[in-house]
Amino acid sequence: MNRIFTLIFFLIMALAPLMLTAQNCGTQNLSEAKKSYESGHFNESIAILKDCLGNHSGIRQEEEAFRLMILSNLALDSLDAANHFMGKLLMMSPAYEANIFDPPQFKRLLNSKKAEAASRQVTSVSKKAENIHEAPATVIVLSDLEIRQRAYNNLAEIFYDLPGFDISSTRAGTFSNIYQRGYRSNNTDRMLVLIDGVEENDLWSNIAYINRQYPVSNIKRIEVIYGPASTMYGANAFTGVVNVITKQPADLAGDHKIGIDASVGYGSWNTKYADISIGGKFEKFSFISTFKTYFTEDYDLSGYPEFDFSTEAYDTINYGRLLSVDQNVEEFINSPDFAQVADYYNISYDAAGKPIAANLNQAGNTAARQLDINGLNTKVDNALPSYSNIADNYFFSGKLLFGNFTIGYELWETKTGGLNYFTDWSKLGSDNGQIWNPKQLYVYSLFEKQLSESVHLSNLAYYRKSDANDLSRSVSMANYANSGLNADAFVLQTPVQLTTVFLYQTSSQVRDELKISYRPTTNFDLIGGLEFRGSNLQGDYRMLINPPDSLNVIDDGTSSGDLMPGGNNFNIMNIGAYLQASYHWKELFIFTLGGRYDYNKIRKSGGYGSVFNPRIALVATPGDFIFKAIYASAFQDASNWTKYATNPQRLLANPNLNPERVTNLEVSVGYNLNKNSFIEASFYNSTYDGAVGTVIVPWQNSYTGQNQAIGKLHIMGAQALFNYKRDNYSIQAGYTYTHPEENIKDESGLPTDEYQRIGDIASHQLNIIGNIEFFNHLNINIRGKWAAERETGTGTSVPANPGAFPATTVINTSISYFDIIKGMDLQFSCYNLLDHQYSDPGIRSADGFAYAWRTPQAGRNFLIRLSYRLNNNIW
Repeated sequence: MNRIFTLIFFLIMALAPLMLTAQNCGTQNLSEAKKSYESGHFNESIAILKDCLGNHSGIRQEEEAFRLMILSNLALDSLDAANHFMGKLLMMSPAYEANIFDPPQFKRLLNSKKAEAASRQVTSVSKKAENIHEAPATVIVLSDLEIRQRAYNNLAEIFYDLPGFDISSTRAGTFSNIYQRGYRSNNTDRMLVLIDGVEENDLWSNIAYINRQYPVSNIKRIEVIYGPASTMYGANAFTGVVNVITKQPADLAGDHKIGIDASVGYGSWNTKYADISIGGKFEKFSFISTFKTYFTEDYDLSGYPEFDFSTEAYDTINYGRLLSVDQNVEEFINSPDFAQVADYYNISYDAAGKPIAANLNQAGNTAARQLDINGLNTKVDNALPSYSNIADNYFFSGKLLFGNFTIGYELWETKTGGLNYFTDWSKLGSDNGQIWNPKQLYVYSLFEKQLSESVHLSNLAYYRKSDANDLSRSVSMANYANSGLNADAFVLQTPVQLTTVFLYQTSSQVRDELKISYRPTTNFDLIGGLEFRGSNLQGDYRMLINPPDSLNVIDDGTSSGDLMPGGNNFNIMNIGAYLQASYHWKELFIFTLGGRYDYNKIRKSGGYGSVFNPRIALVATPGDFIFKAIYASAFQDASNWTKYATNPQRLLANPNLNPERVTNLEVSVGYNLNKNSFIEASFYNSTYDGAVGTVIVPWQNSYTGQNQAIGKLHIMGAQALFNYKRDNYSIQAGYTYTHPEENIKDESGLPTDEYQRIGDIASHQLNIIGNIEFFNHLNINIRGKWAAERETGTGTSVPANPGAFPATTVINTSISYFDIIKGMDLQFSCYNLLDHQYSDPGIRSADGFAYAWRTPQAGRNFLIRLSYRLNNNIW
């Protein structure tokens, strides 16, 4: 199939010059129209220009034709016509600028239509500016004004209100697990997250840490692409792409030299944060810098039995079932240390007098229980085992612009407790050291230049490093109740084992992407790029158990990867080349064809080799309708964490794990009901191959788990979005339908031909957002989300989860008063206004024993925010 697409792709590219043969408006016609306009014969100028518009001549010629048409209509006070042609001009050339000779009325109309068009423009789908209705993908754009009106405080809150996403908010190491279009993975690792085109997903694990470190003061807009996008982005743009586009210095400074956008907030659970962006413009350069800190004690789960560390839980344990012995009994009772526990066992014998069972009696039951209780009275990190959680977040970023260059950086770090993934049967709280501490740093340079009227060049280069810092620790409890200690340990009266494992990983990458856009006429454009990535990625964790103060995990830790040929670090080379063409026919149809070739090599002979991913799209825009038909594919390269990281249940790595593949067929229809409202519905069918699952395999005279590409998923669904905006109020409603299935695995983990429901995903969701503004100052925003039952347990992909997750209704609201004094805003947010008691599902391994089957969500809670804007012109 890929060979056929490749052949079609290069055939159309070869025929592209034929598409460029279009009638030329001609400089003579433009000259005559200009003379007519300047002499006051505006109707005559319009008549001449009608033959120029839509004939797909050179870009500059058609821009000039539209300009004269707008000026002529303005001169005739035909404001509706001028407005119409200004919209057409900006659809063709979104970055169009007025010249110094244009009258003020033209400039005002241009700026007004630009502001209006900004909400309908995307740059992330095809890596070029295009109208959202013409882009070859289903896209949602969120503006900075909407972010401020809704008083969002972090990215996780934004995803909650978007259609097409299921969210499990664990407030643990990854904070939120976000699943796009029904693909339920272990973490947020199938969706590509970008900031200004630079990837945010962790290099080692591919996890996007959508925690609370990201600021909102510097966001200009967020573009959300649904569906596979490997044609432009290569590996891991699997279920979709989210590009957070940050503000430029001019967005903060306006017409001044310096601009500031800052906010501080305080809320429930002693939540405190500060978020500030500063931008400035000088003669030859401009800059913007952003800083955010966020601290909270977070929602306290100690009132729930999974997290209360109560000694009463041990009263229900049948220690006799766990510590009785019916194998090798004679050897067991004749061991030298058995005498000290002999009173705790009743011995059974066969007719020949041979011991056949050693059964723990009631005294033994009491003794074992007491040992477990004593474990809860043992301090770890100078604290008794108890529920505790932290959330410390830091973020720094900045960029410097001069000439055609932008140089920027980003640094963030989060420290979060990890207990919420687990239960008090297996892990301890953050006060005892259970902490996950990821960090990311990158520096980049962007060069952009318009080489000619039809050719634009850009080059993005960066160095990126992602770490799990050596403060990352897993604090485990092995006791008799959780079978961490067995009968042999009981004979020795072994106390509860509280073990701290220090974890560390660091990975780095250099990347360069050269992109060229070629647009010889207004009806045809071609965009191509060449990308290189050189990575040094760690294999398994580097670990150190309970180190003395003189040791540290970086220098003294060990890893299972140390035993692999070549060691625990892997040099990886990726090369990608893409090409995409778009052809407009009679302002009615837009045909897009694209393809990307990726090549991967690990060390000398490893890697997945070659992959090709096409995209074919047809967009039709008859009248007020927009129709789209899209075919696209993508691939997910298995992360080094997936390939090499081991645990007690999965001791065997899989360096040869192949990429997952997906093909997606999608159709959508949109309709402009009137100038104030628009509705769009999309329908998709996705087929996934090679999804990673754990298979039980022979290993060292025993068995263990190994990750293998054995899964198949069929996911079909629909989503709809309705927008209505008039004067000072607006309504947005989003609906999501998802039917996800995956193939059933047998007892050893091997795939069968039968399918089951993917768990933790709601079949139906409804989001409604209402906003109303009074007196240009008071703004009230209400956001409601209803989600149907999330199925778990037998017959789903999460059969171990014993819980139920019924339908939920959650309402969040924000009241804002803008410009209390000039530039100062006060916002009050109430989350879960109805105080609805509900839980999100636990992680994929949730069993209610070692792994928490649920994360109870916060009831009604509050946040108050004070913001200040100096010289900011976003309003």
